[in-house]
Amino acid sequence: MEMDGFIEPNSFDLIVLGTGFPESILAAAAANAGCSVLHLDHQDFYGAHWTSLTLPQFRTWAAAGGSFDPPPASPKEQDSGVSITSSGSVLESAGDLKSSDKSSADSFVDQSNGKVNEEISNPSAQDPREIGLETIEVKYDNDLYSDVQLREVEGADLGALRFYNLDLSGPRLTFCGSHLVNLLLRSGANHYVEFKGVDATYLWTGTVLSAVPSSRADIFKDKSLSLSDKRFLMRFFRLVTDHANGEGAEIPKETLDSPFVEFMRLQNLPASMQSIILYAIALVDTDQFDESSPYRLTTEDGFRKLTLYLSSVGKFTNAPTAFLYPLYGAGELPQAFCRSSAVNGALYVLRRPIKAVLVDKETSECRGVHTLNGQSLYCKKLIVGPSVVPTSGPEGGLPSLAKEISHSVDAPVEAASVKSSLGEAYTKVARYICITDKSLFEGQTTLLVIFPPKTISVNQSAVVRAMQLSNAAAVCPDGKYLLQLSTLCSDAADGEEILKTAVDILLARPDEQKSVTPETNEESYLSSSPKVLWSVAFKQALQTESKKLTRLGIAVCDLPNGALDCEGVLTATEKIFTECFPDTEFFKKVVRPQEDEFEEFDEEVEASAEEEQNTATDSLQKPVPAKDGDSKQQNMEGEALEEKALSEEEEKAKAEDS
Repeated sequence: MEMDGFIEPNSFDLIVLGTGFPESILAAAAANAGCSVLHLDHQDFYGAHWTSLTLPQFRTWAAAGGSFDPPPASPKEQDSGVSITSSGSVLESAGDLKSSDKSSADSFVDQSNGKVNEEISNPSAQDPREIGLETIEVKYDNDLYSDVQLREVEGADLGALRFYNLDLSGPRLTFCGSHLVNLLLRSGANHYVEFKGVDATYLWTGTVLSAVPSSRADIFKDKSLSLSDKRFLMRFFRLVTDHANGEGAEIPKETLDSPFVEFMRLQNLPASMQSIILYAIALVDTDQFDESSPYRLTTEDGFRKLTLYLSSVGKFTNAPTAFLYPLYGAGELPQAFCRSSAVNGALYVLRRPIKAVLVDKETSECRGVHTLNGQSLYCKKLIVGPSVVPTSGPEGGLPSLAKEISHSVDAPVEAASVKSSLGEAYTKVARYICITDKSLFEGQTTLLVIFPPKTISVNQSAVVRAMQLSNAAAVCPDGKYLLQLSTLCSDAADGEEILKTAVDILLARPDEQKSVTPETNEESYLSSSPKVLWSVAFKQALQTESKKLTRLGIAVCDLPNGALDCEGVLTATEKIFTECFPDTEFFKKVVRPQEDEFEEFDEEVEASAEEEQNTATDSLQKPVPAKDGDSKQQNMEGEALEEKALSEEEEKAKAEDS
């Protein structure tokens, strides 16, 4: 029931603060397991730091110096801002889920199961001190973004502004065979998000943009590779595949623990191919050729990343590469999991900030939250986003007695030796977004460009990634293109300068910039230079003071980092769930009769997933999975044909030389 704007019931198994990507996954997983879940956000939109903003929203955000928060509303304004029904439905005044299919939200928000934590059943307005709880004040950190620079070209034709969706955490992609795709199916969130396949990947060599071969077939056709390089690369991929399948010679543990770049050298892979594997396929963030770096990828992790890449290529016949991008922006991912969570009975309330957490005086365990409008809400577990931080007092006003849950939601997984997040060396992520009037390459709308370390500047220690998107991904009007760039940086000026140089390279004049296509090995001029019509540059912090809250048994989700894919996010998110709910399965597949729109397709994809230990989303613009068959036999036959073709090509080359 609705009582003075208060939420009823007032006790839950789990309360989640913030609707960021990891928070939304955790809420969906708990609801999927049958827990009662309350999901709050102090903003009036979904996605938090993982959201996608319209152009007017981004302008407002930039004008505020990178802050979303208006001045705190009075309790009266808070009461009138959200309307809640006893069944758990939140009226439209609480904020719409922004999606291509908003109408579906209204069909499931009424299905709260009404489960209540029986341990606490006190009236909402009761003083928590009467039941042995004390309050620890918290606030929302509004200083996570800095150095925001907005540039608009006077008189530029940007088209219909409502068609723009700009990622705050971009660029962000997912592998076709990733854990995320699997979770989308298992959670039912696949019904609320669609994907666009990435057309091509390019690597900046320092002089040219070179197309990255995305499969064995591409390697075979690549005229820029010598016959010996092709042979070495084919054998190397075969070695990786055999290791993943438990076949071939056993690799010693000391070798698997050694740097991946050293292993590739021992396999006689040329330096240029090592760079492609490390930065365009394994998606490593930092300089792997620097022997003093603590972030060098191990051989074991390198094998795992290559296996994921190779299993993603060809997963969908209409996905030319290994990567997918969500239609309408990366902000659709947290929204999809929020929808899935609501289907399973979770209660969602936007514009509902909290001012304190409730802590048991004896155990120092968190037992709930106190909202700005004066309501106490109780829970067994509390998960918060990175913007929730303690306010005052010694050690942030936190008691010393508490167990600590320590995890990093977006920590890198590229090296076993890295025990903490990249925040020790890199304190920020530099990001840049611009709107252009032309594609970088004619005929290609969705593409990825990788700038390995040291290829832009001798001071460049981290990879720069650039993503071009178009209206094919539903993020801008027809005839316009988005460029998203990011890099890790320890100093704001360094990141800004490196991204500026990367943009200059991408937008160079035709007589100054060439590319190499693998099929012909010929240099071809890019299309006439695109013009920047609008741009924004900013820096985002990698860490906040929210980690102090872990001393109260509160699970804290991290900010987005500079990673391109979502695998590290999902690994750490599942760890949080396991620590909060140790005896509960993470996303047990639940079949809902009302969700049968794509039932036939789901069965086809899931059958393939069981066989391959991998699965794929059912909505890559109605993706077409590769045909079934004996994949092992097909691989063996394909490898034999490739080996024969290489031998014939080699004999032909020898004959021509003689």
